Amino acid sequence: MLPTPVSVARYVAPGHCLLPAETREVLRSNSFSRSIRARPGPKGTTVRPIRFASSLVSISLLLLAARPLAAGLPAGYAELDTRVRDALAAVEAASRAGAEPLASPLDPRLIARTAAAKNPEAIEALTRVRKGLIAVRKELGLPDVSVSVEASDFTRVPEFDSAQGNMLALSRVFPLGDKLSRRAQAVFHGARRAFHEYEAVLQDMLRDARVAAAELYSSRRQLQILDENIALSMQLAEVARVRYATGLAIQQDVLKAQVEAARYENERLAMERMEGVARAMLNQLLARPGDTPLPPAAVPATARSSATAAELEAIAQGSRPEILAAAAALAQAEAELGATTADRSRPDLEGQVGYMENPRGDSSAWQAMVKINMPWFSARRDSEVAEAVAGKEGERRRLDAVRNRTSFLIHEALLRVSEAERSVSLFAERLLPQARQTLDSARANYETNQTDFLTVVDAQRSLEESSMAHVRAVADLARRLAELERAVGAPGGVWAVQEVRR
Repeated sequence: MLPTPVSVARYVAPGHCLLPAETREVLRSNSFSRSIRARPGPKGTTVRPIRFASSLVSISLLLLAARPLAAGLPAGYAELDTRVRDALAAVEAASRAGAEPLASPLDPRLIARTAAAKNPEAIEALTRVRKGLIAVRKELGLPDVSVSVEASDFTRVPEFDSAQGNMLALSRVFPLGDKLSRRAQAVFHGARRAFHEYEAVLQDMLRDARVAAAELYSSRRQLQILDENIALSMQLAEVARVRYATGLAIQQDVLKAQVEAARYENERLAMERMEGVARAMLNQLLARPGDTPLPPAAVPATARSSATAAELEAIAQGSRPEILAAAAALAQAEAELGATTADRSRPDLEGQVGYMENPRGDSSAWQAMVKINMPWFSARRDSEVAEAVAGKEGERRRLDAVRNRTSFLIHEALLRVSEAERSVSLFAERLLPQARQTLDSARANYETNQTDFLTVVDAQRSLEESSMAHVRAVADLARRLAELERAVGAPGGVWAVQEVRR
């Protein structure tokens, strides 16, 4: 005796039933049981409507229409999913909180952390990771259930009850073996690759924050130096005017001092532009209007570790996002090769369950059918495997290229940092002290009429140029340290940073 819908629904407890709650409720309802009763047909025949099939509905729904349990998620999926959800939650919280004032002095790390939750580029990269993780679950799902209805030998069209035979069938394709999990694994490696690309965006923003903060420091400090030199020029002009009034100097000395002050004011215009560009760059990272005021900047000046290029390269293998993304792409290509090989060697099973009824008689029967494809004789499958092999080889070569490029970037960045360190040391220890001594000596000699005013102007200009160059060298060192940190891909983990607040 075939089971009825009510008995099946009672047998499958709600706690472990794979059917949706609505379907279980329909199976329990009395109205559904009444709707499947047979009714008299013409000329003494018995007609069973197409909704008759209690057994078909119960067993077929359980076998085919039930939602399949997903295969196991790839290792590491839960951890990555948690990290992405936390990051998206931070984005949502930052969106609700709105703009917040920045602490003084500016901290590039704090700017980068804030930008990760507000910058559109970072949010877009994070969304791509989330999309990849969703695709993993999609790959683990079975294909859709197919429903087929068949009627033959109509005598009165379009009355379905007059057909000689009616059949209702449900079917679904079941990939055999671990084909679904292999595909899901490949997609998961693609999500890992997207995550490392997201990390690259975050590290780019940290580098840009360091560079922009250094430029902001440099431009503001140079503005201070120019203001100091404008004031000094006005003092020298006053000294020259007094000496000219007493007959100890010529009027040209006064004019030279005024010309120097005007030259510094002209240089100030360029520095104001540079300060505005740096401010706009930092505000762009934070997704704020470019002219939003910013607090003073702090610049990392010195104190990096003595790690060699070989040691930094070893660190980069496990920390540089581009290398990790290329390794994930290689793992994805390997997984795709495994899935393609499985597609060629293992068939797919298609199962079908149907119920055939003769509305004019009792010759009704269940039908079942199983079909498999035959991938072993398909040249297309061979081409797919060959394509996957070529893809894997290409990704392996790309990983080698990324590692080779990283080695060059680290060596270049180390040389540039070393050059900048020597330049900062040269200005701090020799050029600046000598320029100050020269100006002090020239000014004292001029006031005692032992030298001309042009010597004082030249000494002042030399000090101004040395001071400006020293500030630019400090900012350049900060920028090159940021580039080295970005090349290694280990923010804060390669050298100690001493913050110099000016």
